[in-house]
Order: sequence, then structure tokens, then C-alpha cells
Amino acid sequence: MLRNYLAVAFRNLASHRLHAAINIGGLAVGLAACLMILLFVRDELSYERWLPDADRIVAIESTFDVPGRDPISFAAAPGPLKDTLDKEFASDLVQVVRIHGEEEPVRVGDRRLVGETAYVDANFFEVFDLPIVAGRRDAALADNHSILLSETTARKYFGAEPAVGNTITLSDTHVFTVVGVFADLPRNTHLELSAIALFDLARYEKQPWVAQQWTSVNTRTYALLRDPGARARVAAALPAALDRNVTFNLPGIDERPSSLLHFTLRPILDIHLHASTPGYRRLGSFTAVVAFAGIALLILIIACINFVNLATARAMTRAREVAMRKVVGATRSQLIAQHLGEAVITALIALVLALAVVELAIGPFDAFLHKDLRLDLLGDPSLLLVVIGLVLVVGVVGGLYPALYLSRFQPARVLKANQSSVHGSSLVRTGLVVFQFAISIALMVCTATIYAQTVYARTLDLGFDHGDRVALTGLGDLPTKEAAATLERAIAALPDVEHAALSSDAPPLHNNNNTLLYPTATMGDEKLVVETLEVDPDFFAAYGVEPVAGRLFSAEHAGDFRVADDAKDGPLHQGIVINRAFAAKLGAARPEDVVGKVVWEPRRDDGTMVETTVVGVVDDLYLRSVRESVTPMAYYVSPPASGFNYLTVHVAPGRMRATMARIEEVWHQLVPDVPIRTEFLDASLAAQYDGDEQRGQIFAAFAGFAIVIACLGLFGLASFSAQRRTKEIGMRKVLGASVLDIVRLLVWQFSRPVLIANLIAWPVSYLVMRRWLAGFRHAIDLSAPAYLLGIFGGAAVLAMLIAWGTTAGHAYRVARANPGRALRTE
Repeated sequence: MLRNYLAVAFRNLASHRLHAAINIGGLAVGLAACLMILLFVRDELSYERWLPDADRIVAIESTFDVPGRDPISFAAAPGPLKDTLDKEFASDLVQVVRIHGEEEPVRVGDRRLVGETAYVDANFFEVFDLPIVAGRRDAALADNHSILLSETTARKYFGAEPAVGNTITLSDTHVFTVVGVFADLPRNTHLELSAIALFDLARYEKQPWVAQQWTSVNTRTYALLRDPGARARVAAALPAALDRNVTFNLPGIDERPSSLLHFTLRPILDIHLHASTPGYRRLGSFTAVVAFAGIALLILIIACINFVNLATARAMTRAREVAMRKVVGATRSQLIAQHLGEAVITALIALVLALAVVELAIGPFDAFLHKDLRLDLLGDPSLLLVVIGLVLVVGVVGGLYPALYLSRFQPARVLKANQSSVHGSSLVRTGLVVFQFAISIALMVCTATIYAQTVYARTLDLGFDHGDRVALTGLGDLPTKEAAATLERAIAALPDVEHAALSSDAPPLHNNNNTLLYPTATMGDEKLVVETLEVDPDFFAAYGVEPVAGRLFSAEHAGDFRVADDAKDGPLHQGIVINRAFAAKLGAARPEDVVGKVVWEPRRDDGTMVETTVVGVVDDLYLRSVRESVTPMAYYVSPPASGFNYLTVHVAPGRMRATMARIEEVWHQLVPDVPIRTEFLDASLAAQYDGDEQRGQIFAAFAGFAIVIACLGLFGLASFSAQRRTKEIGMRKVLGASVLDIVRLLVWQFSRPVLIANLIAWPVSYLVMRRWLAGFRHAIDLSAPAYLLGIFGGAAVLAMLIAWGTTAGHAYRVARANPGRALRTE
């Protein structure tokens, strides 16, 4: 029996090669797309699972909820938090460890490089069990002169020479001995560790914001839970512990610490897909994972619909075979088993082709996603079981309805009058075509929306000029504060340099610094907490920003300069430039109304109020991603020798390459011991949307797969339809129908389902995309006529053109056929 089933299955495939190719090709493309998405989803879900205790490790995130502004969240925590957790929660937390990352100059022999060092507590390896490939792990954190390097960093510093025993110098003053080398971290982690050294409190005595201040968040803090329930217990008891242990030494702040500072214990397994807190790197998107898994399912459904449609269409030509089998004794269950077997065999052949496609495509797919996906069925039994189950499901789902449909034929009705076929209703096939194209059109709309939003975000007027601008970073590593001012003057004097300006940060902003202001000279209940950016007098000119009211900073207005916290002499007044959002916060109906207004800033050391005058207003500048709202901003001006971190250089158009060579030459002349680090503003701003663009391109690729599969099915149905209606078309031609009339008739048969599919796809995709766009503070308006016409209308036209192109060939060939040949048996 089995041999007979196999023989019949392969004979049917061989005798109907076109439709077998359509079935196998569609399933192969669908399975290949599904397998690639499956590998992607598995990889996204694997983050941090390489850690032995990953299910008990939490990352502690901070949120400042200060009256007067929206809450601000960070992926880091204040340095003193570790001591409080160790003291208050020893029964629930096995270990608490801090990681403070610093990008700093590295000297290896005569070479000067830039590296990132993670300064960690001595119990680091009790939480993160990193494998050591050379040297000793226990010696690494025994003192503040030892360091561990990753394999890649060791090769970067020492080449083929063993790293253990060699020395490196960090920040030009701290000499470390390499005592070990740890294996490179796997790619599926949010951690980025290239060098590990001891978090030494003495190192940060002059930097109290790192380890001593509760109002600064500069350390990643992780805890190893004693049991899974400890997370909820610590979270519930933490506010009271903060109130017992924390004191904010801020003038005018008398609220309970727990009302101002909140902590979230985020499971480390949730970081990659569920964290949205600023500060994490290389985050994924749970929404994207769900969307891609949904696309995989939809692609398989489309491929199965092809199989069902073509199988039921071919049922008309297999009616006599089924009838004869029933006459000679075949039961319905045997017929169902035969046709299900044929479907599974087809799916297995498609799987072989799909595996070949995946092997060919996975290399470019990896390179595009910056991943290391592998399809190793023999080495991964769980994946093998999933693939086998997938094929069986596809075979059974795709073959079940045709098997039931074929097995219900009545022999007497089929064999009377020597009929070789039966006429079945096309309602089910039409409904499935509608469903196929509804999915394809919805995917087109989603792809176009993602693309339109990405283009909008990248071309949005940010309020400042960012082209032909480069930011020189790491000025905090210069030997003196005056060195930055010297660099600015030397670079500003270079040919083709339009402007040069110093600032505490550069777009897209890396930090979030805030200050507390009062509307009166007396500290009262009304507070104004605003974000701040410290700049030199040339900052706004360097970014092409003009005032909308008042004036900007200039060296001639020395009274604008910010009063230092440690200033002993001189007047206590300063000027600020604010954005429109801050002007609105101050109650101004127009920007002009706020110019000259005075607010008061308390000094941190003694609470003395500094008179702060608004000298100008600028537009809201989009200094971060458009996913975030523009916050009220105050720009403070300081002299160039105040200790800035960034130097922005505006270069004449088309002269960036040559000017960068001159800038590097000046840098190496003035500060030869500090490596130069640069960020091109255009690239940095655009990189904020790389993830969205990448996901949009993947979406488009798999949407293309879905459309191709749907077209293959439509092509097969058009072929069957043309074949079945040969005599009808012959009669129409005899009665005077033209070739164009026949083509129009056949094409319209498949145009109606596409039109209905549009009516289904439009509202569904509109609602889905509206929800996705809600994640952006600044997004396109899908209801605008331009987007309705361009996205939804474009998808409808494209779907119709695809349907016409797929069916027109068959229609034209049948319309051109000789009617006498079609009618000669009548």
C-alpha cells in the first residue's frame, strides 16, 4: 500500500510538472523564509542565556521623579546604592556588583590607542562567570594595578605575543599589569567588556559623582538574587530602605528620597527585548520579534493556501482516479491517507530546496544583521525536531482540505456519462485568494509605512545644521582644561573651518544633565527642573542656530558666563538661552515675553541664589531621537577654558577629508599623548534609526517573499482556470468576442478578489501601523491625504498590477487559441 501511494505521488508530480513546480517552489520559498525568521527569533530570545545564573541576575535601573519635570530614567544607578543594598538586603541578594565603564587613552609601549575599561567590584566574577583562557582570574581584582583583557583586546594590544605579564598605561598615569585574558563575550549579550580592572574608590575621590553622590548615575549595578521571589521582596522594601539611608544635599529639596528616586530591578534576560531605558546598547525589539514571527506564520499560511487552491483545482481532473479507487474497494480513510501522504512528500521535497536556499542566503543575512546565525540540524536536535514538525504541519494543513474534498466524491456521479472531472464550487478558492492578497497588501502597507517613517525621522528639520560637522570627543582626557581652549583656537584658524565651538555634550546627546531653578529669589514649593547644556560663546553659530527672540551668547557679554559653584568673588548673576519648551513652561505666550525674565539657581555648596536672566530664546532643537520628546532646555555659557568634553567643527562643504587631515595634525602637535576621537554628526544622528531601517528592510524582504508565493499560486490558478474554460472561450469567440474581450474577462476574474483583499487589508494595516507609530514622539500622519494615496493607494495599484501581470499571459494565450480546436469534441 505504501509503495503504491509513493508511486502515485511521484507519478502525479512528474505528470503535472508545472503545477508541481509551483507547489514545491511556493512551499520552498515559504519554508526558507520561515526557517530564516525562526533562526533570527531564536537568536533574539537567546540573549544572556549563556550566563549560568541568568535567571537570578537583575540589572538595577534608576528613575528620577523630581517635581517640575517629567521623570528621567537611566540604565545605571548611583554609586552608593551597592552599600545600601548590601546592608539592607543581605538575606535576598547574594551579591551586588557595580560596573563603571570609561573610554580612555591607552599606551602600549610607544603606541597610543583608545580603549574602554570596565572598573568592577571585587565580587564581579561571583555574578558574571567569565571563562579565563590565560592567567588567573582571582589575581585580577586583588589590587588596583592588575587588569584582565579580552582575547580580542589582547591581540589588539600585543599581537601574537602573550599578554599576561605585560603592562599598559591608562589615562597616561595609571600603570596596570595584565594578569589574565578572558574569552570574548558571546555576541548575544548587552554587556561590552574589553578590559576589566578593580573599581577602586580612591581613584574617584576627586570625582564624587561616580561613587559618592546619589544624584548622579554613572555605574551599572547588578544583583544576584538568592531566589526568584527575592526580586519582588526587594522591590517592595527598597523605598523604605532609601528613606533610611539616603540624604539629598540639594538646596530646596526636602521631599522623601523614595518619592524622588525609584529603582527598577529588571531581569537580565528581559534587557535585550523589553528594556527601553536610555543607556543600554544593542537592544532588540520584542515588537519586531513578534512581527517577524507573525510574518513567518503568514508566509506559511500563504504557501499552504497555494497548495490547497491548486490541489482542489486539480481535483476536477483527478475525479475519475478517485472514483475508480472507490469502485475497487478503497475506503475514504485510505484516500485521505494517500492525499495527505502526497502533501507531506511535496513538503519534504520543498524542505530540501528550502534548506539549500537558507544555506545560500544565511551568509548575507548574517552580514546584514551583524549576527552569527547557524542552521545546524544535526548538531541541534531541538531545531531538527522543530523543522520536522514544521514540515508535517505544513503537509497536513495544506493537504487536509484537498484530501477531504477529493475523498467525498461519489463514484456513480463521476463515472456516469464517462466524465473525467467534476465541477466544484470556486467559492473556497476565491476566498483563499482574497485572504492571500489581503496578507500581501497588508505587508506592503506596513513596509511602506516603516520606510516613510524612517525617511521622515532622518529628514526632519532638527532645528540646527548638522551637515559637514564633526565632533571631537574625549576632551576630558586632555592634560589641562586650557588645552581644550588652545585646540579650539588652533582648529578655528585652519583653512575651510567655518566655526569651532566647545560644549559639554554634542548631538545626539549622550548625557542628561539637569538643574534646579526657582521663579523667585526664595526657595519655595514651586520648582523648575530643566535639562542643561553648557556651551561656549560660539556654540550656536557652529550649529547655525538663530534666536527667535532676544540674543545669543557672545564673548562681549561676559556677564552671561555661568557662575561656578566654587566662585568666591564677583557678582552672582548669569545669563541663559532657553528653548521654546522652557519658555512655555515659564508661562510665556510668545518667546518675546520671556526675554529678560529672571529665575534663580541655588549653588550646590551653600545654597546661595544666583540671579539668572533669560537673554534669548531658540527653537526646540531635536538633540536626540524623534522617539523622545523635546524637553525644556537651558543653555549656559562658560569660557573656553572651563573643561568641556566636546569640540564641534563646522567644515566648508566638500572639504571634510582634507580638513580632517589638518585637524588630526594640529591635535597631534598640541596633545600628542591623547588619541583623537571623532563623531560625524550626520552619521551619529542617522545611526539612531539604523535599527528601524534594518527591521524595515527585513520586513520588506519577507513581504516580498509573501507576494512571490501569492503570485505563484495565482499563476497556477490562472492556468487551471484557462484550461477549464477553454470550451466557454471558444464559444464566446464563435459568437463574436474579440481577443481583448476574452483577456478582460479572464483578468477580471482574478481582479475582483484583489479588490476585496484591499478592503480587508487597509483597515487592519492602518490600525497596526497607527499603534507602531505611537512609539514615536514625532511621526508621520497616516490619515494625511498624501500618505493615504501614496501608501494605501500605492499598495492597491501594485497588487492589482501584480495580479494582472500574473494572469495576463494565460489569458492572452487562451484568447488567441483557435476556437475550432476547443469545440471539436462538442
